[in-house]
Amino acid sequence: MVRLECYVSSIQQKTLPLNEGAHMTIILVHHKYGEDVLEGKDEEEAVHELAEYCREWWNEISNRKPPKDQHKLIQRYFDKKEDEWWEYR
Repeated sequence: MVRLECYVSSIQQKTLPLNEGAHMTIILVHHKYGEDVLEGKDEEEAVHELAEYCREWWNEISNRKPPKDQHKLIQRYFDKKEDEWWEYR
């Protein structure tokens, strides 16, 4: 876990020249191959990135089209993918 925290810290330093007082939202997606780090300038943008992740892998859980509503999409995807989960950082 320490290495992942260093990696996340490294991403923050390398990708965003943040102004003083600014922050970003990071979401970690845990899966059988490791973790994906998703980021956004705020929670809305980070959740959008999480929805895009779910769309990308949707065919692993269903042959149907994914829901258009990103919150339903995220909920349904992770309800079906019991070996994956996500968290805010």
